[in-house]
Amino acid sequence: MMNAKSTAVKAHTGGIAHLFKQNKVERMHGVGYIVSPTQVGGKGASGDTVINTKNILIATGSDVMQFKGIGVS
Repeated sequence: MMNAKSTAVKAHTGGIAHLFKQNKVERMHGVGYIVSPTQVGGKGASGDTVINTKNILIATGSDVMQFKGIGVS
């Protein structure tokens, strides 16, 4: 079951990375915050950054949901 999940996640993230590159979308890893309607700030491995932008897309990711009595390894 986890192998199928990993395969699906890899396919989706790879597809999204391709769309970002194709549409010249800048991807930023770290903790982000909205400074203003046209500015996004972020704290990442390379330090603090503020980006001026026309559009903002928030992608929060996901987390594994645990079911009672079923262990995930």
